[in-house]
Amino acid sequence: MNDGRRFSGFLIEKNALEVIIRVAGIRTTLKADAVDKVEVLPPLLERYMELRKAIDDNDADQLIRLVDWLVARREFDLALTELNALLQRQPTHGSAIRARQNVVRQIELRDKARAAQAAKDAEAARQGPPAAAPTPGGAPAGDPVAEPPHTAPAFEPFPYLQPEDINLIRVFEIDLTRPPRFEVPRETIAALLDRYAGHPALPTSREGREGVFRLPPREQLDLLFRVRARDLYAQVRVVEPPDSIRLFRDEIQRGWLIASCATTACHGGADAGRLVLASKRPAADPALYTNFYILSKFKLADGTPLIDFQNPDRSPLLQMGLPREGASSRHPPVLRATATGGAPKDAWSPTFRTRDDRRFQAAIDWIKSLHQPRPDYALRYTPPRPFEAPAPSPKPAPGER
Repeated sequence: MNDGRRFSGFLIEKNALEVIIRVAGIRTTLKADAVDKVEVLPPLLERYMELRKAIDDNDADQLIRLVDWLVARREFDLALTELNALLQRQPTHGSAIRARQNVVRQIELRDKARAAQAAKDAEAARQGPPAAAPTPGGAPAGDPVAEPPHTAPAFEPFPYLQPEDINLIRVFEIDLTRPPRFEVPRETIAALLDRYAGHPALPTSREGREGVFRLPPREQLDLLFRVRARDLYAQVRVVEPPDSIRLFRDEIQRGWLIASCATTACHGGADAGRLVLASKRPAADPALYTNFYILSKFKLADGTPLIDFQNPDRSPLLQMGLPREGASSRHPPVLRATATGGAPKDAWSPTFRTRDDRRFQAAIDWIKSLHQPRPDYALRYTPPRPFEAPAPSPKPAPGER
């Protein structure tokens, strides 16, 4: 303002007479002649990333201030991610413990409110829309011609993996030396012995076949894998995520993928290019496993996989998060128009400071934890955009039309 005061909120309208913003949910009108200037801030996630880069991982006081900043903007999932990481490094930090308890309560309240609203919406949908009141001229009030056109991005609604897909990925990623909790139904073992009778890994005697039913679940699943009874994998019920999925959740999805790559200005928006990531409710399994699957299958325009499973540190996914100088795969510019209408500026900034960055090294550990050789999940999933770039059109021969 001209008198030195500053207001921060959501800009609703700006004209020659007034500037209208919403501050803490309250509509606030300011006279235009009292306003010195209006500055449009970058998206919240970008401001968070800039603030986070300036804070050392062990500076607990500054990190808790950052958490408070996130909570004030209702970014509870990001706040919880920061607190979980801080408490891994400093497990007895009292302020962090109390802040985490508060954030968890806020998430529970938010999720309950969302569930209640979803139930309300489902009930409204079940009952059907109310009858439209006639308008002057006889057209119903809800006539589509009276509605403003709305164009959604090409990948909306976002295609998430289904629960059966998620379970199958869990099965394939199980490390039998450190398995999560899972169940192999009795009928699955019966089908194995019936469909694959004669396989050298299966017993032929009655006693031996009956003994398979009494094996521990880990040995039963090992038998399924050795027989390669892929048609039965989906019947295994995996109760909790395997180590590789847990690492992806904690170190990749929560650690930097959502805040750095899946923003609306990057791979979570309409201008994402071919690599489109799920960004809504990132802590939920559908977004978590969908992003896991997309990253594991995606290929660059030249056919290079986004993840190099043999040389994890060379993965374009990680190299593109490094400063461009010295990176073997450089992230392309992310151009954004300026408020003054000048030439667009490159809004991209690196995710990792160096190869020694803790998050870079954690990403390498995650890739190494994945099952090798990489399995073909054989999911019937259509991504928002193709995993592979289309082949270039052949040049026409001379004289060809």
